[in-house]
Amino acid sequence: MTKKLIDPIDIVGVKEAAAILDWDPRRVTTYRNRNKFPEPVKVLAMGPIWVKQQIEEYAEQFKSSD
Repeated sequence: MTKKLIDPIDIVGVKEAAAILDWDPRRVTTYRNRNKFPEPVKVLAMGPIWVKQQIEEYAEQFKSSD
């Protein structure tokens, strides 16, 4: 079984996710703590990371639910 490699440029942390959503980074953390945010692909010592596409799709869903 071959794992699909992710281009490092497509990895985002809390600050980048917040920027995509036009949110304060604290809001990302709040939504994560409430289990209302996509699961990170990995949690590193510096914090959670996501694939950029996850956050972009979440942003579209979030906007359409308003």
